[in-house]
Amino acid sequence: MREVKEFPAWRASGFLGLLLLLLALFWLLFAGTGLFRDRELFYLWHLGPALLACLLLSAGLFTVQPNEAVALVFLGRYVGSVREEGFH
Repeated sequence: MREVKEFPAWRASGFLGLLLLLLALFWLLFAGTGLFRDRELFYLWHLGPALLACLLLSAGLFTVQPNEAVALVFLGRYVGSVREEGFH
């Protein structure tokens, strides 16, 4: 078994992520209602990326409790740890 050195991961405020998620949800709502109302291909091209943005943004939000840490893994590879408590 390989030994992995722990190092701090890049992180951002969770509230910034929530704001971006809210914008992506509005984008998804715009594309979905436009597609339902007008049945134009323009809205379908926006529906896919908006749904993907919502899924990726919601999957990346996490909280760290006091005296705990979270290991971040991307595609099966360790990218770092977050030790500061809060919403990230």
